[in-house]
Amino acid sequence: GYQKYQDSGVEWLGDIPEHWEAVGLTKYLQSLVDYRGKTPEKTKDGIFLVTAKNIKNGIIDYSLSQEFIKEDEYDEIMRRGKPEIGDVLLTTEAPLGEVANVDNTNIALAQRVIKMRGKIGVLYNYFLKYWILGASFSQNIQSLCTGSTALGIKASKLCLLKVVLPPLNEQEKIAQFLDYKTKQIDELIKKKETLIEKLDEKRTAIISHAVTKGLDSSVPMKYSGIEWLGDIPKHWEVKRLKFVVSKIIDAEHKTALYDDNGDYLVVRTANVRTGELLLENAKFTNESVYKEWTVRAVPEQGDILFTREAPAGEACLVPEKPIVCLGQRMVLFKFDKNKYNGYFLLQSLYSGIADEFIKSLSLGSTVAHFNMSDITSIPLFIPPYNEQKQISKHLDQKTAQIDQQKAKIKEAIELLKEYRTSLITNA
Repeated sequence: GYQKYQDSGVEWLGDIPEHWEAVGLTKYLQSLVDYRGKTPEKTKDGIFLVTAKNIKNGIIDYSLSQEFIKEDEYDEIMRRGKPEIGDVLLTTEAPLGEVANVDNTNIALAQRVIKMRGKIGVLYNYFLKYWILGASFSQNIQSLCTGSTALGIKASKLCLLKVVLPPLNEQEKIAQFLDYKTKQIDELIKKKETLIEKLDEKRTAIISHAVTKGLDSSVPMKYSGIEWLGDIPKHWEVKRLKFVVSKIIDAEHKTALYDDNGDYLVVRTANVRTGELLLENAKFTNESVYKEWTVRAVPEQGDILFTREAPAGEACLVPEKPIVCLGQRMVLFKFDKNKYNGYFLLQSLYSGIADEFIKSLSLGSTVAHFNMSDITSIPLFIPPYNEQKQISKHLDQKTAQIDQQKAKIKEAIELLKEYRTSLITNA
């Protein structure tokens, strides 16, 4: 800590060390370039175009979006200023306020990216990056934003942004300290994210084994008739989906008619993931549309919803509430609930059977969508009803345990991210 602090004169900033200054950001920039203008033509290869999507967590992540421009157009596109190592890139919208230092000069910069360079000997570029990553800067930038849903900032407003200016050697020390600390935190986060991936794999493997081999490894087995699957318990039946379900309804709607005040959920492919119905970004419709759409069949609790594409082969059960109808590319399966356990059927479809079936159908091409005839031919392995119920119960417990573990790890990741921000802000 320092001996003496002073009021920075900036409300959201509070006190700062006495020998530091709070100054207008643009005053201490050697250059500031906004690349707004016409979008350059994209090519298959050439010079890498860094877009707002590539700037995340304080670095340029080249894997997040890969676009290129023609080499011979580079000079024209970058005529306002070519990048130098260390230059600070700031995204102006979608998302706003992400930042990174240039680590490679052989790049072009897209619209919605602003490039700043601190005055040599006054403002250290790597310190500037951390200043932007801190919570106080993000409060500052949010307060200057325009646009209700997509927040954005105009270059002309950047002169209103403030930066705290310690002496240069302190800026360098702070940046080095934060490089070291954030690297440690980021490695921890990465480890935890890998752990989540491993848990997801484990979850899939547990489900897949239970719905194709059963829970008792001592029962006699027989060949399933399906090469990639091998053997299944001898007393199970192999049935195509069309002989299991009593009704298959394909949603053939024209464009969806949404009504924000409606009470009926329109299930779109985006709402069905990992065996569950997600209500984020849900769309609703009203009673008259619902009635029109459910003439052929009303989705009831326990029926199965299945996606034909985008991506194909996702499935979930119809919940008790909200009342649902089908959006485009959705399919509804009805079945005899006294003969088949819905959760078991869901996990069977979901265990990779539909997935593998898709792969064998599309024969290595990337077209991941089902025709109705494909869907009716998906193979299922059917144990006696009581055994279906046992397997469901077993899977329910096992997946719940894994989901709990995942939730704990996600919470830990969030805490680490908060810690990272507060560490940067305090430094």
